[in-house]
Amino acid sequence: MISPETCTVEYLGFEKPKSPDELKIEIAGLEHLIAKAGEKIAALKQSLVLAEIIIAEEARMEKK
Repeated sequence: MISPETCTVEYLGFEKPKSPDELKIEIAGLEHLIAKAGEKIAALKQSLVLAEIIIAEEARMEKK
């Protein structure tokens, strides 16, 4: 296994929101980021399940 990398995420927002409009933009940016992270997690889980199925099928075929 290779060493894990440091990953960063970017979103549109304000580092220190001061007005209600800036807060709304910051919240919307974070919500969008969370949604994108959820999509990536779901895709990774799907890839993991497919990999596990392939490995199990290969092991089953070798036993025959």
